[in-house]
Amino acid sequence: MKIELIEKKLELKVNWKLSRNETTVKNNFFIVIENKYIGEIAPNIRYGETTVVIQSNFNLLLKENIKLSNLKEIWSRGDYCHSFKFGVESALVAFEASKKNQSVSEFLNLDEPLKEIPTSFSIPIMEEHLLKNYINEIKRFPFIKVKVNKNNAISFVKAIAKYTDRPLRIDGNEAWNSLEDYLIFENEVFDLNIEFIEQPFPAKNIDDYIKLKPISRFVIMGDESIEDDADFESLSLQFHAVNIKLMKASGYYNAIKLLKEAKKHHLKTMIGCMIETSVGISSAIQLSSLGDYFDLDGSLLLKSDPYNKIFESLGKLSLLD
Repeated sequence: MKIELIEKKLELKVNWKLSRNETTVKNNFFIVIENKYIGEIAPNIRYGETTVVIQSNFNLLLKENIKLSNLKEIWSRGDYCHSFKFGVESALVAFEASKKNQSVSEFLNLDEPLKEIPTSFSIPIMEEHLLKNYINEIKRFPFIKVKVNKNNAISFVKAIAKYTDRPLRIDGNEAWNSLEDYLIFENEVFDLNIEFIEQPFPAKNIDDYIKLKPISRFVIMGDESIEDDADFESLSLQFHAVNIKLMKASGYYNAIKLLKEAKKHHLKTMIGCMIETSVGISSAIQLSSLGDYFDLDGSLLLKSDPYNKIFESLGKLSLLD
C-alpha cells in the first residue's frame, strides 16, 4: 500500500485569536493512500501536537504493516497523537469503504448524514470596532460562536449582541480561572440570547463544574474536558452537553463510541472541528446523525480551501461527494 504524508500551509481570513493563543496560519497534514484516499490531520498545541510530532508519528508508522484491522495494535506500539490517529484511520476507512462501494457512513454502520448541516460561524477575539462589519458578513449563519477571554468577555459579548439577533455560543477555551470569576460574567450577560457556554474554565476544575451545572442560567458544554477517553459518569455531573471532535477523539470509531456514550448519559452532543479543510469537515459530517449541535466552520475560516468537498449556503453545509 502506498501511503504519503503531505503538509499544507493554510492561511486564515482573520487573526484566529483565542484565550490561549492566536495565529493567521495553520499547518495541517494529509495522509494519502494510493494517491486518492485522504485523511486530514489538524494538530492542536493544546494537546502537545506540533509539526515535529506529526512527522515523527509518520516515520514510526512506516515501520508497520498498515491495515484498518490492526490499527489498535499499531497504536499500542507507539506514542501517536490524537489528530494523527484520526488522519490515518479516516484515510483507511475511505479506502476500505470504496472497495465495498459504500459511503463512509454506510461503512461505519451509521444513518445517512444530514443533507444540510446548520453550523455556527466563529468570531475570534478582535477589536470591538471591527465587529459590526464582521457580523454583517456572516449574518446568513443561524448561530454565532464567540471566542472570549476573561478580560474582554463581558464587553465583547454585549457588543456582539448589539449587532445580531442570532443565538450566541460562547466559547471560553478554559479562559476563567475559577467558578467565582466565571459567575461574574454569567451574571452580566444572563439576559442575552446565549444558547450555551463552552468550557469556561480548565478541564482540571472538576469540582467547579459540578457546582456550576445545577446553578447556571445556561447550558454548559464540555470541550477540552473530553479527549479520546472520557469518564461519562463524571462528565454528566459537570455538563449538560459535550463537544466531540474527530481530531481529539483519535478516529471515527472512538468518536462514535463517545457520541453514543454521551447520549446514554443524557448529554447533548455537538460535533465540532479544529481549523481544517473540507476534507476534515466532510469527515465530521459523516457522523452528523449523532449530533444535536454543529460547529463545523473550520474550512470556511480559510482564505482558500485546497479541496472542494463541501458546499455552504445560508449557513448550512452539504457534502459535494
